[in-house]
Amino acid sequence: MTGIRAALARRWPTIVIFMLLGPVLFMLFDMAFEQMSQDPGLTLARLGNWIAEDVFFVPRFVFMLGALPAAVVGALVAWRDSRGLASGRWIGGLSAGFGIVIGIFFARNLFIFTPPPLGAQLAIGARAFVSVVLAGFLCYGLSRPFARPLLSQEER
Repeated sequence: MTGIRAALARRWPTIVIFMLLGPVLFMLFDMAFEQMSQDPGLTLARLGNWIAEDVFFVPRFVFMLGALPAAVVGALVAWRDSRGLASGRWIGGLSAGFGIVIGIFFARNLFIFTPPPLGAQLAIGARAFVSVVLAGFLCYGLSRPFARPLLSQEER
């Protein structure tokens, strides 16, 4: 158990990257894909306006719900890195699993009022799935510099 704690303590930036950036990247990708599917298209000014003026506080809710699972994924990746295991394909499968769960949640349970038609629900679920997978791979890519051992550790 102390070996796991030591490995995670050395690779804490990986956990922080997944915990803090994972939900934020998911929300940005999801909002961007939603804007792309609407008539005027994606603009940075409109995306910023959506983020700043979201009246239902959905992004904050998604961030609070997503931070803990993302931190667990970051801890698992850090632990695999400490053992010298590659995690690229593994993070793809894990992100896809989370993406399916989030896609179903967004497609079926996010609506306060009457849900949209089935085709629109499938599009919303697919958008959420792709957003989760992209956020997972981007966090994984950002954590790669921390996967390598430090020079002082290589000398030991």
